[in-house]
Amino acid sequence: MKQKLTFLIIIISFLSFYIKAQTIKPNISARVDTTNNAVNKLYHLYVNYLNSKPDSCYSNPYWNEAEYPYYLKQNFLPIDRSANAIFNQNFKRFIKYYKPTILQIDSIDNNLYQIKTLFKSNANIKDSVEEDVAYITNLYARKNKDGVFKLENTITERTKDWKTYQENFITYIVNPQCKFDKIEAQKAVDFCNDLSRKFDLKILPFKYYILPNTDEFGKLLNFDYWTYYFGAQTNLPLREIFTSYGNENFPHELVHMMFPLRKSAEKTPNN
Repeated sequence: MKQKLTFLIIIISFLSFYIKAQTIKPNISARVDTTNNAVNKLYHLYVNYLNSKPDSCYSNPYWNEAEYPYYLKQNFLPIDRSANAIFNQNFKRFIKYYKPTILQIDSIDNNLYQIKTLFKSNANIKDSVEEDVAYITNLYARKNKDGVFKLENTITERTKDWKTYQENFITYIVNPQCKFDKIEAQKAVDFCNDLSRKFDLKILPFKYYILPNTDEFGKLLNFDYWTYYFGAQTNLPLREIFTSYGNENFPHELVHMMFPLRKSAEKTPNN
């Protein structure tokens, strides 16, 4: 009898802990039809994700396992590209001020769905001084080999048909709205080689995304809307440069890519 009572207490304690842990429940718009079987599964997938420390760098169980090797290889950033920008390693504070509302969950291709979420200022928080509408995120989701939906970044799907150009150690990935200039690309290679010779730097391959504006840039980071205005950015852990100026040669970002991180800057991978 005592064993049964002890077991019952353990189960109740576990359930109480689980219920308390599942504290984030987003609103849904009228467009989200949870009576649809697939939509219902995706809704619960996303809710579970929001309650799984999305600002942490680890193998998130609700994420596409195929993305683990690339995004977690440096053990530095969250696997969700948007998470590093919006949560800034402080998800609890962010979610206190911004209430998530799922705007839509729908199919965009065979076995591929999108989950769009609005993060809007929580009017119930008196000391909220943040922007009214901060972000609209867009995460993709697809079934894995076991038929289970998992979330993923949008960049692979969005850029799969973009033209790529290899210039020595730089792989250029070019938005269809931009035109690639091989002469400027060679100038970028020459600039990096000059830095390498002058400062005895080792050159490692990297990707260079050419984009026409900051909105197109945001889409590659899982944003349909964001409050940032980034002209360009270097992601050192993933060895990627993004520029929204449509240019192949951006010395400022090339310097960020070429020079190793200082110890004082090791916690600031994006420039």
